[in-house]
Amino acid sequence: MLAVGGVLWSSGYGMHTAAVILIVGIAKAFESISEIVHGLWQQHERMDLIARSLVLKGVLSLGVVALAVYFTGDLLAGACGLALVWALMLLFYDARWAANVSGLSQPLRLRWRPRTLGALAWLALPAGVVMALVSFNINLPRYFIEHHLGTAQLGIFAAMAYPMVAGGTVVGALGQSATPRLSQYYASGERRAFLSLLLKLVGLASAVGLAAVLVIALAGRPILLLLYRPEYAEHVTAFLLLAIATALGFVASILGYAMTAARYFRAQLPVFVLTTAVTAAACALLVPRQHLPGAALAMGLATLCQGAVSAAVMVHALKNGRIK
Repeated sequence: MLAVGGVLWSSGYGMHTAAVILIVGIAKAFESISEIVHGLWQQHERMDLIARSLVLKGVLSLGVVALAVYFTGDLLAGACGLALVWALMLLFYDARWAANVSGLSQPLRLRWRPRTLGALAWLALPAGVVMALVSFNINLPRYFIEHHLGTAQLGIFAAMAYPMVAGGTVVGALGQSATPRLSQYYASGERRAFLSLLLKLVGLASAVGLAAVLVIALAGRPILLLLYRPEYAEHVTAFLLLAIATALGFVASILGYAMTAARYFRAQLPVFVLTTAVTAAACALLVPRQHLPGAALAMGLATLCQGAVSAAVMVHALKNGRIK
């Protein structure tokens, strides 16, 4: 929140825009604490509780935000509704069930143990930097689009990218569900079982991605006309390239879950530094010349690089056979 406040202080945004960004930051702060609880459930392989929490939060968030914006016409009201829903979910669902899964008869209590927290922070630091790079890498093409093509083209690109979230949700659920089991296999030296499960996950992610590519290749224009306005349908090539980039990203994402399960946290840092560099270079070269298809192609090149390097890391992990 201090970082968000610092950015807002120096960015020059108007008061209304700054307020929306700040409230969304507060909502994300509540969500980050819920995700710690979800990590506890994941450790106990209680994915059902995570699913219920996410479904309930999604339905309530959509309803509250839609109603708030509809009746007020103000995005700030929607952001406040979002923060309220996420805070209530944390207090009345996530925190309540956290103690139950842990086998405790009383609610969880915060205990500040500097040595333990310091060791955990040092272990998690590379993963934190990696996740920051992942977020930055996803948004890099949008920065270039806004700079070179303007906010209208950025809106079209973001809208076309959004249907891909559905497939990403499926792949994310696969990766999160399998991570505890992959971790157990790797820690116990069951490399054959680890590789078998990993290949199944890669196959499923590839199938989801291929299905999306085929659907958009066959019916991309009608889909854009159905979801949006006629001007969006003019960018069906970019839509297809986005689907291909997303499909490659699904496989790379599964390999990322595998690296985490094998505790190759530090190895992920150079993977995403390289991926981000490829994204930036490709966007700088392609967006001014090819416009939205160039941005989608840049994303595809970056995810291909990420997947190839991640696969090399996993080959090394399986040959090495030790937890890092």
